Amino acid sequence: MEDKKYNEWIKPGIFNGLQKVSIPLFGVLSTALLAHEVLSKHDMGVWVNFLTITTFAEMFRDGIVRSALIRYINFSEKKDHVEIMSSAFFLNVLISLLAAILLFTFSHHIEGFLKSPGLSYMLRIYAFTLIFLVFFSHIEWLMYAHSSFKNLFLTYLVRQGGTLLAIFVYYLIFGMATVKTLVFIYTGGIAAGMITGFLLMRSLFSLRFVMSGKWISTLWNFGKFVFGTNIGSLIFRSADQFLLSNITGSAGLVASQNISIRIVNVADIPSQTIGDILFPKSSNPDLLKRPGQIKYYYEKAVGSALSIVLPFIVVVLLFPKYIILILAGRQYFDAIPYLQVVSFTAIFLAYIKQWGVIIDSTGRPQINFIVLVILSALQITFCYFFISRYSLMGAAYALLSTNVIGFIITQSLLHRYFKINFLNCFKYCFLFYPEIFSLLYEKFLRPKFVKQ
Repeated sequence: MEDKKYNEWIKPGIFNGLQKVSIPLFGVLSTALLAHEVLSKHDMGVWVNFLTITTFAEMFRDGIVRSALIRYINFSEKKDHVEIMSSAFFLNVLISLLAAILLFTFSHHIEGFLKSPGLSYMLRIYAFTLIFLVFFSHIEWLMYAHSSFKNLFLTYLVRQGGTLLAIFVYYLIFGMATVKTLVFIYTGGIAAGMITGFLLMRSLFSLRFVMSGKWISTLWNFGKFVFGTNIGSLIFRSADQFLLSNITGSAGLVASQNISIRIVNVADIPSQTIGDILFPKSSNPDLLKRPGQIKYYYEKAVGSALSIVLPFIVVVLLFPKYIILILAGRQYFDAIPYLQVVSFTAIFLAYIKQWGVIIDSTGRPQINFIVLVILSALQITFCYFFISRYSLMGAAYALLSTNVIGFIITQSLLHRYFKINFLNCFKYCFLFYPEIFSLLYEKFLRPKFVKQ
């Protein structure tokens, strides 16, 4: 009965959900502030390109270490945990250093390709920011590995909320800002989050540092495929932005596109939240002997996400003008048709996100990697073809086309491995509403009778 009523998802998901909500929520709020008051539309496009590149840098590190660390912390004996954590930290430092060197060396080339003046300076400042991110990410991974979602939420609340507050205070004092100023505010938010995370998790830190060639090799061999998958995923999601900037030479169009993407990302929160809970569960080696349980986990996870995604899409299709007006203002009305088309991608992403979780956690990261390489190549091809002809709307057509193909490929493989039926996800989607209502009624609304 507990399982039927989704308790196993709701209990660990509350704070993880809050953390996942806080990231796009603060992103939307900061975007609204920057778009309405702080930055010109052109500078907003440059800032968007900067944030996308920093996401690449962070995923470069996270992809190799994070998933492997979470898997083996839950997979191994406790006596090995110090060696695993030490090896993860070593890889973290090594990869962050490499990312910093690459950004510092190629910053001018990146600025030229994206036609975003000032981007080179911002990337060089960010290269030094990676020092803070080494410690921030290590603390974040420790929280994920121990399912410490409450502390994770508080850490991101300080990082994201502190950044938003700093931008607002700067605007009140100085008015409009430059993108170069925002880089230092961004760095300050990361430092504040790092300190908060350390204070919350200090009891789990060990002063012991034990290098282990065995665990470095193990983490690397698992993580290299996840890294390739994450990079493929980012290319899959960002190729349209980069090629839009390069082909059209308009940072303003990139800003309009990003406004829409931030809105759609809100619909992606359920998939991210459920995925973080599902990964440790499906990493259990005993589960590999029970493909029927994996099938159930996947279909229920996607169904839960769809129960929120579908109403969200209806709202976006009916009221796009009001959403854009509130979030960014009239100068971004060119994003309305783009937003309406890409909102449909939220349905396919609900399936594709959980595909990655199941495939990685059940020991097939190389399969996920190959699929994402194929989809990334398709996305680049579609973007070049459609953007050259239809500009901003071409980016929407490319993204939707790639998502449809990705859905077909991943569902075919999931059916082959685990007999998963994508239609069952809709069954769980519609069952979710009465079950969650019943659960909330039992917990909060049902009258309490006291025996006399």
